Amino acid sequence: MKRRDGLAALGFLLPYGLLFTTFLLVPLAYGFWISLHKWQLLSHSAPFVGTANYGDILKDELFRISVTRTALFVLMTVPVGNALSLALASGLNQNYKTTSLLKVVFYLPVVLSVSVVALLWRWMYDAGSGLINRTFDIEVPWLASTTLALPSFALMSIWWGVGGNMLVYLAALKGV
Repeated sequence: MKRRDGLAALGFLLPYGLLFTTFLLVPLAYGFWISLHKWQLLSHSAPFVGTANYGDILKDELFRISVTRTALFVLMTVPVGNALSLALASGLNQNYKTTSLLKVVFYLPVVLSVSVVALLWRWMYDAGSGLINRTFDIEVPWLASTTLALPSFALMSIWWGVGGNMLVYLAALKGV
């Protein structure tokens, strides 16, 4: 009986192992191998350079700026998004008449594609005729400003993802 259980377990794990190896481990190893070579786009030569590419990227100013801005984006979105999700989940953990409707309303942005979300927020952030500027009778270039673009994208990202996190927190609060 134990041998049959072991074979059954192997039968269930084998497809996962094949897919995991094919679509994660092999591309990861190949990507690492490629990173150790200097590839020329129009040439068929790819001389081995070892870890020199990693040294070059660490010296690149654009890479440093990218890492800094990514870290700032994460620091803006993760704490605020999680706090807002937890607050919404705590509020929806009560049994009110509108609880089901509010769950749907808060979760709805999660099912939208990234292109729909981007177009919607671009329309709201438009400097000339955007919903935000017209509502408050201001003219702020939300996406063209070097100081406001990153927080504007962070707000969009929080709005888009808060519903999914809210659902996870709500399930935890319900004890599911």
